[in-house]
Parts: sequence; structure tokens; C-alpha cells
Amino acid sequence: MSLYRPTACARGSRKFSSRSILVEGVRHRVVFTPDLDVDVRLTHAATHIHQANLADRTCPGYIRGALEAHSQWFAAGAHTASGAFSPWGPPEGVQQLFKELLEARGATVTPSKSEKNVWHIEAPDEEIGSIASIVSGLFHSYAICVEAGIYEWPNPFEVPTDDRISRRIPGVTRSGYPVIVPRFRFRVPQSAASALRCDDTELVRLIVPALIAYGVPPSIVFMVKVLIEGLSRIAEQINISVWDWFESDFGESFAMTNKGRRKKRVKTQWITPGLVAELHEFFDGARRALDPNGWGIDQWREFLTDPTISKAQRMKAAKAAPLFPSKSGGFYSRSGVLDVWYRPAMRSAGLPTRSHYPRHCGVNHFLAYVDARPDLTNDEKQAAKLAFARSMGWKWPDVMLDRYSLPQRRSAEITATREWRLDMRKHLQDLASGIGRPPLVHPLQPTQNDVQLSRLARHRMKEAA
Repeated sequence: MSLYRPTACARGSRKFSSRSILVEGVRHRVVFTPDLDVDVRLTHAATHIHQANLADRTCPGYIRGALEAHSQWFAAGAHTASGAFSPWGPPEGVQQLFKELLEARGATVTPSKSEKNVWHIEAPDEEIGSIASIVSGLFHSYAICVEAGIYEWPNPFEVPTDDRISRRIPGVTRSGYPVIVPRFRFRVPQSAASALRCDDTELVRLIVPALIAYGVPPSIVFMVKVLIEGLSRIAEQINISVWDWFESDFGESFAMTNKGRRKKRVKTQWITPGLVAELHEFFDGARRALDPNGWGIDQWREFLTDPTISKAQRMKAAKAAPLFPSKSGGFYSRSGVLDVWYRPAMRSAGLPTRSHYPRHCGVNHFLAYVDARPDLTNDEKQAAKLAFARSMGWKWPDVMLDRYSLPQRRSAEITATREWRLDMRKHLQDLASGIGRPPLVHPLQPTQNDVQLSRLARHRMKEAA
């Protein structure tokens, strides 16, 4: 077994570091201590964290968070025999170490008033993101070690099943919505879910021209075109393979992954016939130049329908071929699309740099489109919205529709209030000018106190005269 040793720069940093290496033909994420030893527990956790039902793009951040905590503990002497506590000792000692780590970062830890052995974290804005990654990284790394039997105590960062208390999702007040059961002992208090922005859909048409003007590779340009029409995420687009498109015979749909589901194709993304024709030209042009075999659509279709080749072999080859290949012919990484090309191009054109911007615009546009249809009843409109929400792959369609429609509801409330105030001002002006009284929507009915009030009013008027 050949191990990669950290460089002199890494040794001088006195921090835990990780490297991806081949061990007996299998790729492992090996974690080195500042003393250049292999930390067996953290190595096992870093190698198997992808099996913890987490999204691919969140795993590296969690690993970095766990290594950052252990680096700080190493500097404080917790990894040595002279330390009062060890990061791999009993849970109470680990929890005390973590509290000291938080205090060193300027955070405040207070016990929960409703749950036993649960603490809430308050930290400066510049530290809260880093602390959240550390909490999640430590939680999952200890959980993996407990499951593997290389940490003999319960997870110090997990609330036992019997002590967990369910609560409703922050910001959701309507009855019947799902609840969550928090498992973390250390928590960053969540604020109410903010309303999603009601973005200007007119700017979406400027995204692709901005990419072309910046010189973005054709693969990313067409990736974004599919993203805009399908209202998908960049993390889903970079995983599309030739096989995912071939299942519709290179037609109007793709088999897609979903957020948090890693490699499983669990939803279908649809595009228009016009974009299908453009993709065919791209496939036989720019993509063909990046294909290892130099194949276009006809060659791929001939290969994938060849009965003399086993289906498993055909499927394996097509799944390994990205629909939007990078310069090297492989799959793009999320950072390779967003950080290298997309965000700089949007910033150069003065457009929003969020890759979710077209998705939010599309959802808001669809909701406005359905609400404006006079041929649909309210029940039919709600059914259409739910069907659309399920096609988006949302785990809780009702919750997401409620959040996305909040800007529209607020806008309608502001419009109604403004119109009422303008009408009220006009009515007051009419009264002052003697034109007449404003019309009443509901005619007033006499009450049992009207007679007495009328007598009192007449009496006061006589006294005033």
C-alpha cells in the first residue's frame, strides 16, 4: 500500500488534512494528523460519509468541518495523553471540548429550556456558517464510527431516540404540514423561513447571451439552456449522461437525479422541441469533438441498439459518457461550472449570479400563469400547482408552494390596501365637497343602543349651541 504524505507546507500548518488515494485498488479518503500519522477513525468517517444519505456537494464541507474541529483540539492538546479530555473519549468529555471550541470562536452556548442535554449556539455572523459545518461534520463522523464499532460510546452529538421532541418546520404555521424531529444536541437557532424572492423573469432571456459573450464553452451554454427550460439545479445538470437522454430516444425528456439522492434517477425533466433540435446540432458538433470515440447521435444510437452487445455493457458505456462534457471529456464539477464560468459571466453582464435564479423565476412565472387562467376553477388551479410541484421533485410540495406563493400574496395585499386607501381619500374629498356620502357595501342595521346614543348626541349639540 502506497500512502501519500502531506507536503512540507501541509506539515507546517499543524492541521489535520485529507487526501484521496488508492488502497489496494479502492479509492479512500485518508486523513492525516499534524504528526503525519493516519487517523483511522476520521479516515473511516471521511471514506464512508457519502453513504450517510447526504447530498454529494455537502459531504466535502462536512469533512472539512470535522477536520477543522480536530485541528483546533490538537492545538489545544486534546489529542495528547496530557489533555483533560480526548476527542475519542466518553461523550461528556467530547461535549465539553466542543463547548470550549465554540467559546474560543466567540460563540455562546446556552442549554435548551424544553429538551434535556441540548444546547443552542449563538455566534457572530462571520462564524455561524463555519460552526454549522463543524457541527454537522462531527455529528456524521461520530455516527459513522459508532456504526462501525470503532467508537465505543454513543454519539456525543446525537440526542437519544427517547429524548427527541418533534416540532413544526420554522415559518410554517398552517395545520397539517410535516414536522421534523431534530437529532442534533448542538443547534444553531433557526429563524422563520424567509419568503423566496419573486424575481424578474425578463432577465432570464439575457443569461445565455451573457454566457456566449463571456466565451463560456458550448457544453456549459447548453447545460444552462436545459436548466432554464427544465427549472433544474446545476448539481443535477452536470450528472446528465448520454444514457439519460437515450431513454427518450434523444427526444424531449431526460432521466434526472434529485437533490440529496446522489446518483439515482428519480424524476423526469422535459424540454421543448426547439431545444431538442439545438441539442442535436450540439451533439453532432461541439460535443462530438469532445467525445472519446468521436461519435454523434447516429453512432451512439447504433451502438446502444446493437443486439450483439450486452445491455449491461451498452448501459455502462453510455452512463460514463457525459451529455455536457468538459474539455477533458469527463463530467464537470459544480465548482467548475459555477466558480469558473457561470458566476464570472453573470457578474460581467451585471446579472444575478445565483444559479437558482432561473429556477425561482420559472416557478413564480408558472404560479402567475395558472392564477391568470379564467377557464380553471380554484380546485383545478390547486391541482395543477401540486402536479407541477411534484414534477419539481420537492419532498413537501405543499410547503414549497406556500413559500413560493408568499411574494404574490404579499403583493396582492399591498395592492388591495393601496387601492382602498386611495378610494378612502376620494370618499373623504367627496364628503368635504358636499357631493354625497360614500356607498355602503352592507346597509347599517339599527342596534339596541342607537336610541340612547341619538338622545345623547342631541343633548350635547344643544349644550354646544
